[in-house]
Amino acid sequence: MPPAEERAARLGSVLSVVYVIFTEGSSAGSGGDVIRLDLASEARRLARVPARLMPDEPEVGGLPALLELTAARFPARTGPGGEPVLPEHQDRRRLNRAAIRRGRLALSRLAPSPVVDLNRAVAVSMARGPAVALPIVDGPATAGELANSHLPPSVRGEPLTRLGRRDEAHAELERAVRLCADERERTLLARKPHALGRSPSDPQGRAHPSGR
Repeated sequence: MPPAEERAARLGSVLSVVYVIFTEGSSAGSGGDVIRLDLASEARRLARVPARLMPDEPEVGGLPALLELTAARFPARTGPGGEPVLPEHQDRRRLNRAAIRRGRLALSRLAPSPVVDLNRAVAVSMARGPAVALPIVDGPATAGELANSHLPPSVRGEPLTRLGRRDEAHAELERAVRLCADERERTLLARKPHALGRSPSDPQGRAHPSGR
């Protein structure tokens, strides 16, 4: 442990690194796997260390809660062949209930971030409706920090679709496909424009000569 006078200054950096490790594990940026369980598990282990050593720090308790509650969805996020499964198609019976219990026990206040806002928008859309979720997706933090990420347009496409704004939804999903760097996730995103009745490579919805 560093001296007490150094802990506050160094804590934020430590927690950020642990969170980055978990993020790479939960949404692998390379390789063939959607989830890197080795990285995600190691990040969860590391997050518990400062939580034990500094139990009175709210942020220290918040990180394990966030990681555990996110990891609880891992079993439902992939299909039998390891392919990604969209949130609306995930089987909630496969959620890791033990991880949910651990997350709730560790729960405390978390500093907001654009990614947290996007996750909240998904939950709000399902619980309160797409019209309430859209302003969250379009918040200034999300539009700024994640301007070149595929995450905002991929999240925005869902409430637009449910609101019947299909042309706007299609444009957002096309943008998400273009911005996504992970091949497997890009393949999953490319199915969404098809579901709206258009090919991701043909914005007018015309059939390809090959029939594909």
